[in-house]
Amino acid sequence: MADTAIEWAGKSWNPIVGCKVISPGCTNCYAMRLAPRLAAMGQAKYAGLTRGGRAGPVWNGRFALDAAALDLPFRWQKPATIFVNSMGDLFLEGVPAEAVDRVLAVAALTPRHDYVLLTKRADRMQAHFEAGLSDRGTPRRLMAIEDQMQAFTTFGVETVPAWPLPNLWLGVSVENRAQLGRIDQLRRTPAAVRLISIEPLLEDLGPIDLAGIDWVIVGGESGPNARPVHPDWVRSIRDQCLAAGVAFFFKQWGGWRVIYDRDADDPDWRQSGEIARRNPRGRWLNLAGGHGFHGDRLVYVVPSGKHAAGRKLDGQVWDRRPARKVAA
Repeated sequence: MADTAIEWAGKSWNPIVGCKVISPGCTNCYAMRLAPRLAAMGQAKYAGLTRGGRAGPVWNGRFALDAAALDLPFRWQKPATIFVNSMGDLFLEGVPAEAVDRVLAVAALTPRHDYVLLTKRADRMQAHFEAGLSDRGTPRRLMAIEDQMQAFTTFGVETVPAWPLPNLWLGVSVENRAQLGRIDQLRRTPAAVRLISIEPLLEDLGPIDLAGIDWVIVGGESGPNARPVHPDWVRSIRDQCLAAGVAFFFKQWGGWRVIYDRDADDPDWRQSGEIARRNPRGRWLNLAGGHGFHGDRLVYVVPSGKHAAGRKLDGQVWDRRPARKVAA
């Protein structure tokens, strides 16, 4: 897997694949559904990574290392934003530290690319980097890159950049309030650029501490059994990012789209019954995430493919990105 349709990335890179469900954002994971299909298409590294579940394939906690994929970024001459491990979690329990370091070494040796590394295991990512820090703030494991460079001599690699790597962007996935603590762990992890991926957004997150955060990506859920997102949840995050000077990227509405905002479109509610009758497959969604014709800020959402739903928020596409920098 190389070129990707993911809106904020140019390529995906999967030297380690596999995962395990650990929080509500994992329930409808696209990679979990895709893995057995890729295995059936002959990509052996995805075989045996899922088990059958009542609603479809489920990660079983196993992982596979793909040594042949390690040198792909060296072969990509055009600078790209690379999504690391789109088909798993680099910090999955059991993945050897040496395998993680090998991936980081490739990022260090290909400074023309920007690498976006997302995890739901913020504690393990923090521990991995803290355990390997020398007095100079350089990971001791990455100090051994020179010992690994022999394998990459054909690519003309000659120097090892300083830490923190300006092209290694570390991030955590946050889908609800219960996972906001992952942001604190990310803040304590040495990185040049820190980002939060809020996808799928499953509820109003309330106030978010954005100190030390450079980029926030927000998206609704798509695919089978997608859960709808209320537009005010997205607006709240956007407004907090703008106030804090954090780059905001709205990726998609996902599998549902709003066709009627009762408060904005019809303050006296006269159209509400007709809207529901004309769209029987839709549902009411309130600010608290509840369904039914009760609650604050009622909107009516209908099933929609992600492309039909689009990615405009209040008539605008939000594509802001952080600039590459060196962390203090």
